[in-house]
Amino acid sequence: MNMKRFRLSCVAAALLAVCTNGLGAQQATSSHSRLKLTSTSVPSVTYTTSGSSQAMGTLTVTRSAMTAASYFIVFTRGRVSSGSGESLTYGLYPTSITTTALCIDGNPTNADQVISLTLQEGVASATVNYYLRVSNSTFPSAGTYAIPLTARLYTGSFSGDLPSSSKKATMTAMITVGKIADVAVVGGASDSFNFISPTANPDYTLSLGSLSSTTATTGTAYILVRTNSSYSLALSSASGGRLVDSSDSSSTIPYTVNVDSGSSRSLSTSAVGIVTGSATYSNADRHTIVVTVGGIGSSPSPGTYTDTITVTVAAS
Repeated sequence: MNMKRFRLSCVAAALLAVCTNGLGAQQATSSHSRLKLTSTSVPSVTYTTSGSSQAMGTLTVTRSAMTAASYFIVFTRGRVSSGSGESLTYGLYPTSITTTALCIDGNPTNADQVISLTLQEGVASATVNYYLRVSNSTFPSAGTYAIPLTARLYTGSFSGDLPSSSKKATMTAMITVGKIADVAVVGGASDSFNFISPTANPDYTLSLGSLSSTTATTGTAYILVRTNSSYSLALSSASGGRLVDSSDSSSTIPYTVNVDSGSSRSLSTSAVGIVTGSATYSNADRHTIVVTVGGIGSSPSPGTYTDTITVTVAAS
């Protein structure tokens, strides 16, 4: 569940928004006594919108021959399950910081796309790491994605062609994408918000200026929602749908809100469900919220009146 708050004021009001929001290894080894490749752990990654996520897997090479020798490993990816949203963006990498991805179609074109290793004389085994890295450049559907992988071990150094003989290990890496709902409040009809790498506070301050004694005063803001599942949007008021004098809490002014030109309503209840929607993926939904204060007459005492509205988005 994600929520944002926004704070209202006769002179300055604030609109605040706060977002809430197995990998069973299958090992295949050669029965050949002299050389084999084993999958000893497989990566399991949880997708996030805040940056790339990764997890490490390991492969172990064992042999009975004890002479110094070089080897390299090539990956092939099987068919990947997919959801109804945007495609997953991921790759395999030889280290946690490398930016050049390993080949995953079984046909490397240069040595940077394979894992290379050398076992010195007398060394019987070695463990090598690889990393499954998931990018947030796309926003996939919620679910668990299985990544079937086959690793093949070749003797020698990669020179462009693959030897005819290899040992292999198979494994299934996993990527988990949860139900995610992000929300922000902005002031302009064309304003946007970077949900992937936010550089600004997603909350917003809405100023209603000086209230009129005889005519209504309105203020408009925009709620942005991005989800990978259906969602519901609700508003709640810290002061029961009333602006409160910052220096005299007994002096209040009622107001109403409407969203997307819907019916005007008071926020006198703790929460009011106002919108439901389907998955947006990267293209955020935009909802218009209008706050209205009627003519206040001469009753309220002079001062600055504020309220805090919480905007809550829940993925379903």
